[in-house]
Amino acid sequence: MSIGLVDTGFNYGITWVGAAYLAGLITSRLFLPPLVGYLMAGYVLNVAGVEANETLNHLADIGIELLLFTVGLKLKPSSLLRREHILDSTRKIDLEP
Repeated sequence: MSIGLVDTGFNYGITWVGAAYLAGLITSRLFLPPLVGYLMAGYVLNVAGVEANETLNHLADIGIELLLFTVGLKLKPSSLLRREHILDSTRKIDLEP
């Protein structure tokens, strides 16, 4: 069962982003992280039969890049060079086959 939208990238993008925003807003009002709402919106829309298209894939790529950029802004290189981080990293690398 698919939602009867015109097959344009703009409509699908608005549907996915709008549903994710609304679900994120609802979960933040329930004192949960908005990410929980974004995930729930994706699962619900997928079950409802709304298909992702190229526009949505581009929006998702931009979102991931922005997320990684903001995480990178908050990292401090000096904290990454602490002895505990270096030892833990090398231990994890050695355990990988």
